[in-house]
Amino acid sequence: MKIISYSCDVCGREITTNLIDDVKGINVRIELDHGKYESVVFQHACSICQTSIAKTLREWVEQHKK
Repeated sequence: MKIISYSCDVCGREITTNLIDDVKGINVRIELDHGKYESVVFQHACSICQTSIAKTLREWVEQHKK
């Protein structure tokens, strides 16, 4: 059985594809004190959510640099 559609883990939008490599995810790693970290993983994300989340995180980092 060939999977040709996924749902975005962020917004629920349908992602249609013929190749599994076309479906990308989002893995956000948040570093905490003393080498500890938390990860937030969305295995399937549409291109709109990938772009939006990446842009938002870059803006947040710029605003919070010391």
